[in-house]
Amino acid sequence: SRDPRQVTIRHKAVTGPPLVDQLYYEVRHHAKFDALVRLIDFFDVKSGLIFCNTQQMVEQLADSLSARGCIAERLHGGMAQAQRTRVMNGFKQAAFRFLVATDVAARGIDVNDLELVVNYDLPYDPEDYVHRIGRTGRAGRKGRAITLISGAGFRKLQAIERFTGTSIRREKMPSVEAVENRRTDTLFGILQAILEGDDLPRETPLIERLLEAGHPPTDVAAAILQHFAPAAPPESAIDEIDKPFRQQRPGKRAGPPRFGPRRGPGKPPRPKKGGFRGKKKKPHRAE
Repeated sequence: SRDPRQVTIRHKAVTGPPLVDQLYYEVRHHAKFDALVRLIDFFDVKSGLIFCNTQQMVEQLADSLSARGCIAERLHGGMAQAQRTRVMNGFKQAAFRFLVATDVAARGIDVNDLELVVNYDLPYDPEDYVHRIGRTGRAGRKGRAITLISGAGFRKLQAIERFTGTSIRREKMPSVEAVENRRTDTLFGILQAILEGDDLPRETPLIERLLEAGHPPTDVAAAILQHFAPAAPPESAIDEIDKPFRQQRPGKRAGPPRFGPRRGPGKPPRPKKGGFRGKKKKPHRAE
């Protein structure tokens, strides 16, 4: 062309939903699960969508949550379509509290009253973050999006903030005492509502039997609460969650974010330079 023109295309920030409170917690990788359970207890979450990057992690996390008393189902690309449809319908109908899913499998989920979205694993692509947190904060309701950061994940988080043009708030992990206080306040409100209602006669004979056996009323109430209380995490897990997280040194500039799976433990070493390297393969991640 005799009259060339230069065209500049600017990236427009893709922001998250305005009604979603976005926050992140720094935790050690091996303490992520116990940190997740503590946050579920602290916020008294009734329903949540938890994102992982691999099918294997989805399976493991769903089983671990259910074993801890947080009934969860799984959703990933390795499941038959009929099974995935059944799970999605069950989640919409509140048949279980939590759904652990990969990004691809979770497309099409539309739940208006979803309280919480958790990025258990940071997404490979910053745009996936926007799609994830967009599952909550719908129909004029407020939502919450929590991201768990460990290791080098902070750089990815910074890339997400640049991509969305928003700041994700850092929060300190709530202490065991804070969780217990929140749980006590919630339970107090529930029990007070029951006591003020008219639905107690069928439980009265059991209480009277315990009182006739010579047990003080406060001991009877404490025993009932202890029986139905959720299992406490092991002391080792509490110690790991509450250990101070090493902060990034001030003045140290972070390098460019690296999205995509890293070479995990147990992977073969990279070939040395100068030798035969073979054909390069693109990384494959199952969803």
